[in-house]
Amino acid sequence: MNPLNPVNNAETDDQSLRHDATLMIAEPIPPPQPSTLHRLFIGKDGLRAGWSLLIFVAIFAALMYCVNRIGHKLYPPSPKEADPAAAVSPLGGDHP
Repeated sequence: MNPLNPVNNAETDDQSLRHDATLMIAEPIPPPQPSTLHRLFIGKDGLRAGWSLLIFVAIFAALMYCVNRIGHKLYPPSPKEADPAAAVSPLGGDHP
């Protein structure tokens, strides 16, 4: 390996590249094991059915909550007047 001779260096580099390529083909790297979260949420056919249903219910509940909050901001409920005749006794009768 003479640093002043570029032809010799090119041949050496070419030989090392071919050597590295044969090592990669001969020794495949095993795939990494999936994480615990991946195994929990993802099955062999994709997202597990129970999780997809739970995600749907969570998104639907959050959407309904937001719609309710926006509706109450746009159209606030009318204040109810205190009517002594409409008072209900803690004993369950109509007696004040």
